Amino acid sequence: MQVFGPKAQQRSIYDQAIAPIVEEVLEGFNCTVFAYGQTGTGKTFTMEGGKRNKVMEESTMLLIFGLFLSSIFSFSF
Repeated sequence: MQVFGPKAQQRSIYDQAIAPIVEEVLEGFNCTVFAYGQTGTGKTFTMEGGKRNKVMEESTMLLIFGLFLSSIFSFSF
């Protein structure tokens, strides 16, 4: 379990908590990200980002495409 303080940046949260889970999902594991805290503390914003800041979404898509491309070009003939 990882606890992030009030000054934690979205990128730091993504790199430490989400990116490893995305890789596990792509390997076939079932995974869950559970954000717990008091109402109004920013859980949804941290997970989804604001209208101008989609760090999680963009980083996840880049990771998925990167892993996909590396798997395509790593086959031996």
